[in-house]
This record gives sequence, C-alpha cells and structure tokens, in this order.
Amino acid sequence: MIMANGAKRSDDDLVTALLRTYKRAPNEEFVGLIWAIKNEAERENTEIDPEDLMIWASTRYNNLVCQKQWNCPNHRDAKILALES
Repeated sequence: MIMANGAKRSDDDLVTALLRTYKRAPNEEFVGLIWAIKNEAERENTEIDPEDLMIWASTRYNNLVCQKQWNCPNHRDAKILALES
C-alpha cells in the first residue's frame, strides 16, 4: 500500500494511473510497449507489478532517447510534414 495525502492506495490504483499516463506518451513505439504489457497481463490473468512497470517504461524510454527516436514524428505526421514542405 502507498500512502498519499493520508489515503491508502493499492498497487492496482498505482498501476492504473501509470498505464493511463504512459499511454499518453508522445511516442508510438513506447505506447505500443505499454499496451503489450497490459494486454499480456490481461491475457494471462496476472497482476502487473508497479515497480516492474516503471522499470520497463524507464528502460524503453532511455533506449528510445539514446537511439534519438523519442521525439521523432510518427509515420503519419512525417508524411504530413513531407507533403507540407
């Protein structure tokens, strides 16, 4: 349990908040990983550990930054940018 503002929070609440936040990331590959983790957990009927989720997300984010792929436009936006040029 996590204590926040005097209220008890469960790991499920934290995982839900993390998933909701990570799905809004500006990178399709990163968001795809988050969906894959969520779908696998649902398919296997298992719980997602919030610490594991944060480690997976942090690792993927760092890899994308190192590969200079974090702030790249997605395929659709790249096509629009090319047409506007």
